[in-house]
Amino acid sequence: MGWKMLKSMALLCIPRFLWDRVSIGRMASLNMALLRNPQRVVLAHLQRLEAQLQGQDFLFGATPNHADISTLHGLWFMRDLGESTVTADFPEVIAWMDRLLAFGDGQRSEIDGELALQIASQATPRKIPVRHRADALIGRRVGIRPADYAQDQTHGVLAGATPTPWILARKAAALGLVHVHFPKAGFELKALEP
Repeated sequence: MGWKMLKSMALLCIPRFLWDRVSIGRMASLNMALLRNPQRVVLAHLQRLEAQLQGQDFLFGATPNHADISTLHGLWFMRDLGESTVTADFPEVIAWMDRLLAFGDGQRSEIDGELALQIASQATPRKIPVRHRADALIGRRVGIRPADYAQDQTHGVLAGATPTPWILARKAAALGLVHVHFPKAGFELKALEP
């Protein structure tokens, strides 16, 4: 844990953060061989990103999308907050990270949790295109969970399957119908009994 990260956390948050990581690790179903050399896994990831970014500004072309932001998160945590130099040998990755971070936080306004839930309760999920409703499990009850840690499954009805995420339809008491998007990479989907 880097000094910058320690400075950004309240004193009471540090032991809670560490305990959270220990708790997740104790329940993990990770391949133990990967844990013996985690840097190899990170470097392989960076090598794939470096190759994918050759000749383009963002992961899938000229404009960023949710894949860029999701991928940036862990690398930002390592490089900028953890002060790791692991990205130093990957100029395309560094330039890509800097391009994304240059967007800043955008225009936003603070709202409390109650208002966020109220807004969500008045919204309805977007219609899923036909091309994303071809999976054999569409309409069936499924469970989705991370493939590496956090053993809890999220249950719902598979409403869509795109090349990269699954879309799970769930009914929440206070919200009504919501669609939750799960990336396919790093997650497992399992059909449940009706």
